[in-house]
Amino acid sequence: MSSQTHNQSISLTAIGEETGYVTLQARMGSEFCRSVMVKTKKLFVGSPKVGVQRLTSEEYCDIKYHYLVFKANSTSNFVSYQWLYPINFPSIQAYEEGNILRLGIPKNDYDNFAVSVQVENDCGNDFGSWSGAITQCNSSKTSRMATEDVSVTPNPKNMGESISVDLLNNINNIIIEKIEVYDLTGQTRFSQNYSEGSININALNLSQGNYILNIFTSDNEVYQKLIIIE
Repeated sequence: MSSQTHNQSISLTAIGEETGYVTLQARMGSEFCRSVMVKTKKLFVGSPKVGVQRLTSEEYCDIKYHYLVFKANSTSNFVSYQWLYPINFPSIQAYEEGNILRLGIPKNDYDNFAVSVQVENDCGNDFGSWSGAITQCNSSKTSRMATEDVSVTPNPKNMGESISVDLLNNINNIIIEKIEVYDLTGQTRFSQNYSEGSININALNLSQGNYILNIFTSDNEVYQKLIIIE
């Protein structure tokens, strides 16, 4: 394939093509300095492909839910994601951010489960899916305290606004030892040690989006979804 366009001192040429990709070379020159700079870029073209992976190493449980984590792997970085799962079951907790989907499934409610994802770019779309058994929680991150035993307010919260973390029904005088905040790619965005039953966090310095709040207590670990809005 060969094609070339010119705009005075800039030329763009397709110098190679393979399945799904085209390599473009840009030549930028100056008539006065008599210099030429060459940049080569391999670009994705054509319909994207996608697969769905279950990240079992990131699963965990509390007393009520088994939390599953799925990742969509696409052949293109320039796609939009649409996750599909049984949204007609209100008992399922869903946290989705781009190519990552986290689902809280009530334990013992389902023997099998399936999710799928659609990716789309300007050239087309594709579907990927996963299905399998979820009856066993094979993670070591188990918890005796349910998610509803932890209060996080306000949630959603505005950027720059402080939040309060409180343990409800705390008849055993459990204390909060540590709080961590993860984004939905699993990166730690906040980590702080404590030794109290109620915590006020003044600044998280987080941008708008969805996060996972992990509360380490003297008894166990508890997870909460945290939403940051403008």
